[in-house]
Amino acid sequence: MDRRRIWVLASVGLLVWNLAAEALPSTTAAIRNLIESFIGVGTVTSVVLAAAGREADVHVRMDGVRAMPPDRKDWLWFFEGVSEIATSRVFQPPQAHAGLARVLRIRMWYSLRGRVVARAARDRGQAGPTVVLTPP
Repeated sequence: MDRRRIWVLASVGLLVWNLAAEALPSTTAAIRNLIESFIGVGTVTSVVLAAAGREADVHVRMDGVRAMPPDRKDWLWFFEGVSEIATSRVFQPPQAHAGLARVLRIRMWYSLRGRVVARAARDRGQAGPTVVLTPP
């Protein structure tokens, strides 16, 4: 191949690479979309990245979530299950989005009627999330 042909192919490859990179949503948007696709549209009120994108703080509003158990005694297992699935969605597959691959820890705050009712945290590779209910 001549140099001009190599240069053209390299330029086209670079252009395709840049267009593909621009098509990906931001890391915060990707986290929001993955979690909302499970819990419900409009439930994630904020996603904040910290520690150079290695930690994600996610605030979730549970008002209107139909699966939410009405009895507080059932909340621990409910939030453990929700947190397990929500964090798993973000952690897998990391190769699909470079920003998601950087996230090593997710912290989630769940609120109901404007009050935080549970907190969860999970590190990449951790078997399951740690969930704590806030006092009534």
